[in-house]
Formats: sequence, C-alpha cells, structure tokens
Amino acid sequence: MEKIIILYQIFLLLMTRSRTALRDWEEIVATYQGIERRDEQITVHLEKNPSLSYPLSSPEASTLNEELRDVDTGTKIGILRTDDMSENPLLVRVEKENKDGSDSS
Repeated sequence: MEKIIILYQIFLLLMTRSRTALRDWEEIVATYQGIERRDEQITVHLEKNPSLSYPLSSPEASTLNEELRDVDTGTKIGILRTDDMSENPLLVRVEKENKDGSDSS
C-alpha cells in the first residue's frame, strides 16, 4: 500500500509540473503539438516542454484560440506573457518556413 501512495504522489508531482502558466515577460519557444479544451481549461501542448493551461474564460484563452487556430502541429511557435492583463496578455509568434526549407523568424 505504501508503494501505491508513493507512486500516486510522484504522479501528482509530474502532472502539476507538466501543466503551467507563464509569468510576466516569460517566453516559451517550442514545437506546437496541439490545443485541447477540456474541464473549463484550454491547454496548449508543446514538444519537450510543459503544456500551458489557462481558464477558458480568460483573455489568454481567447488569444491562444485566435492565434493558434490555423497553426499546424509540428510548427515552431513562441508564446510570450506580457504584463497587459486586459487586452494582450500573450503574444504568439509562429515561425514560417521559407520555400527552400529554412526557417525565417
């Protein structure tokens, strides 16, 4: 029974570390793996990084919905948290690929 409790505590720790929100002026750059809306939360899944989660009714969720609507999985993106909590709490940058296959920012 003690092993089950320890495993459950490790599971909870991993779950809390795998979903996060950015602090003011913090940016994450990663490969976009998709967006999920569930349990009154919007979660952006990123490769090799923690997922970002915000309440569905938040300005952050509105920005993420709008900016990531047409972004394909596998695309490199950057998400920057600003200190503007009302209109533009997040800035989203999507890296486009040039015709020759190289990235342009």
